[in-house]
Amino acid sequence: MFGFSRCAMAVLFVAVARPALASADLSACANVAALEDRARSGRLEAGEVECLEARYQDEDELDRFRISQLLIADAGGKGDDGLWGARVSRHLTEVDPTDALLALEYGEHILRQPEQAELALSWAEVALEHSYRFDHAEATQSVIDAHRLRTRAGRARWEMAQAALVVEPEAKQRMQAAAAQSRMRLYAVDWMKQVASAGQPTTEARAYCVETGWTEARCDEAAAR
Repeated sequence: MFGFSRCAMAVLFVAVARPALASADLSACANVAALEDRARSGRLEAGEVECLEARYQDEDELDRFRISQLLIADAGGKGDDGLWGARVSRHLTEVDPTDALLALEYGEHILRQPEQAELALSWAEVALEHSYRFDHAEATQSVIDAHRLRTRAGRARWEMAQAALVVEPEAKQRMQAAAAQSRMRLYAVDWMKQVASAGQPTTEARAYCVETGWTEARCDEAAAR
């Protein structure tokens, strides 16, 4: 990964409210399995969520995994993007850091804010590192999507480096901008290789490569190596 350690990434997520065990009614979520359908549609009640958050603090690893997934599903079902992001970040940093699909989805979520490009890039790397965790039937497309995310994040990072160079045209900023440009190009070429191996058109990935100053022919040549 680049730029952020998992410890640093853990610090960046929005804090999820964690009620004290003593203040929560633990009977409200005694049967976690019975809450699954309502969680998927975002219909958990406040007392149930409070109960699950309290149990999350006090359960063993397997139960925490189930509870965390339930809370993520409920936030998604409610359409609360901020809460969903906070709960996913917590899950990836505290419960299961190898969940490739969740890392991919979270990276796409935070890249909505271009200033978070470095962090989004880090989660794209996590998704690629643990691509064996992708569902077999969708693995090829999920890996392509992770390459797309990494390239898009690389471009956002390059754009920020270029903006910094305009403000402060010093040698250090020029080096950083050039490095970001080169890294984005490498990401785009890797993406081209992945889509080509899947028998898909390389048009979109090639366009990102061309943005960095190479011709289409040169990008194609690099992807064919």
